[in-house]
Amino acid sequence: MKQLVRAFVLAAATVSVVAVGVSVARDREVQATTARSEHFWGLLAVNGSPIAHFDTLDAMADDSDLVVVGRIVRVAPGREVRDLGAEAEEFPREEASVYFAEATLVVDEALKGVPGKAVKLQLLLPKPGVLEQIQQGLPTERGIYFLRDMGAYFAKENPKSGLATTLKDTFDFVSPQGLIRDLNTTVGVTADEGDAFLNTLTRRTFLDVLAETRRAAAD
Repeated sequence: MKQLVRAFVLAAATVSVVAVGVSVARDREVQATTARSEHFWGLLAVNGSPIAHFDTLDAMADDSDLVVVGRIVRVAPGREVRDLGAEAEEFPREEASVYFAEATLVVDEALKGVPGKAVKLQLLLPKPGVLEQIQQGLPTERGIYFLRDMGAYFAKENPKSGLATTLKDTFDFVSPQGLIRDLNTTVGVTADEGDAFLNTLTRRTFLDVLAETRRAAAD
């Protein structure tokens, strides 16, 4: 009997040690995922085109052309918008220009709109040298992306500019608020400084926010 009890105690202790080990490994993985994500998005300017502000998921979903759950799997060089006037006044081209990267966003679930398997997402770079840094550390988590169809936007707002053709099938965030990240059940946002709406979201689970977004996008 004593041997049986001892075996039971040893088995229970082993299970406990394994459980602790799994928990520690999971915590480290979550920390690594979060740090990688924060570094990536911290290097970018998630400004949206045009910039808008929302107080509810319903309003943000309403104003979006596309709402998807997905992951960024690739980032490539994008377009450069040159300011020839500034260059003529001897501003360095790198300082005068606006630079974009082009991200490939693989769609796991479409909540609003009818995307293909992947979406072309433009990302605003603060300077061209940032591109190599973000390519070396793509975020691994999924997120809810609230997006604006930039080709359709410019076809309506500025049809003579030629941007409707340049940006055909290209998307941007509908707002700086338009990215909600899944950081192992918790929510990560990219524009939470003083934003009561986003601060509220960070106190909820990702699955809860995703369920509410599904309802909002379906209305």
